Amino acid sequence: MPVLTQLKSILLRYRFIIMSLIVSMGGFLLILLKERMPFSDIARDFGLAFLTAGTIGLTVEFYTRRQFEALVVDRIGDALEASSITSRLDGINELLLLGNELRSLGLMKIHLTRPDDLSRFIQAADPETEIRLLGVCMMSLTGDPTQKLLQRKLEEGCIIRLLTLDSESEFVRQRAIEEGRDDDDIRTDIMASDKFYTNFIRHRIPEKLRPNIEVGHYYEAPMYFLVSTNRAMIVGFYLRGGRGELFPHLELEAKGGGIYVPFIKHFDSLWAARKEIQGISGSDQLRTRTLPKENFS
Repeated sequence: MPVLTQLKSILLRYRFIIMSLIVSMGGFLLILLKERMPFSDIARDFGLAFLTAGTIGLTVEFYTRRQFEALVVDRIGDALEASSITSRLDGINELLLLGNELRSLGLMKIHLTRPDDLSRFIQAADPETEIRLLGVCMMSLTGDPTQKLLQRKLEEGCIIRLLTLDSESEFVRQRAIEEGRDDDDIRTDIMASDKFYTNFIRHRIPEKLRPNIEVGHYYEAPMYFLVSTNRAMIVGFYLRGGRGELFPHLELEAKGGGIYVPFIKHFDSLWAARKEIQGISGSDQLRTRTLPKENFS
């Protein structure tokens, strides 16, 4: 099949040369065989006409083909340069370069709002790795399926660190103003989440697993919502004009040298200055082991 296609392409490309050759050969044969024909003078005249026409055709095709192709290429090039196609192609190329750069930095996807199913990111965490959770109150992780998932991850040897805003922080009022809510609404959410996680750790998790889940408060202004594992990270931003779940969230690959790293360092800095929640952190929550630090090189 490729041979036939190639032959067809050759015939189309050189069809005028082939036609000129056939006409020239026909004219030559008429002149050569004119004596055997009843009207020799007419055959000779037709033969001379065909031979002349074929020869002229061959000459014109042979000497003008390259100039014609060059002219067509130049005209097409000028048309492309003057059209919007070139600028659009340049734009596409710039987007491809930008996409490759963002991908190399670990950006996998941008969500317009907080993903509905955060559990799939926690589910992807490898056994015996660290899971970091950061938010104002983290009520989005209080459902029964998420509870079961967190318990399963603890059984797999994972360590879970969870940070929520201190209800006594001066930044509760700031966040309330930014969200257009009352201070007490946010404080109520924070205290409700504290009660939930206290009951979750005390009454649902087996005692041998409790040292591997830690909950604390941070006092600083809330900036990011974060769900992080050794595989990926979801980062949201606390902006003015609404709750954090309404704003864009970044889905990042966990990789050294990428965007993931400064967010991890931000979390660890808050964790180092955390306020422990009495009854579920501190001396009764001594960790039984230490996981290896991530390689941020």
